Amino acid sequence: MATVYHCIKNRLLALLKGRWPDRHNFAEEIPRTQGDEGQPPILDYFFLDIVPTGMTTMDKERSQLSVLVDIIAHTAAESNSEYLELADEIDKLIRPVFSFEAGAVTIPDASSRVVDRMLHYTFTLRFIVRRAPTETYDFMETLDMELAEREE
Repeated sequence: MATVYHCIKNRLLALLKGRWPDRHNFAEEIPRTQGDEGQPPILDYFFLDIVPTGMTTMDKERSQLSVLVDIIAHTAAESNSEYLELADEIDKLIRPVFSFEAGAVTIPDASSRVVDRMLHYTFTLRFIVRRAPTETYDFMETLDMELAEREE
């Protein structure tokens, strides 16, 4: 079974590929953007950075997870105006509700900025997951004790 992080990653990759089918998508690592001999370099791509940022116990079966998602986009033009338009398109694709295999999460806010000629569209997912119940143990039987008086 895929983890919730893989579900998030797979859904985001599918959304990006569906909207921009000619753009390369990467997650976890980018093998290379410079082409091998005879191959052109990869100039238009998305890179997903998914970072678990918190796990809070709600009770013995539920935890609240926080996951930071940074969608990094690079275009051949490296144009700020193009990045602003791209950020708006990504925002329309992702917010206000992000649905994935494990459920749907409202994203109240997101941010975008251009750093090192790449767009960073960033948001945090916060949701509650139910864990499989942990092993339970029977209570210890009542212990009968008799206290003997001490003789001195």
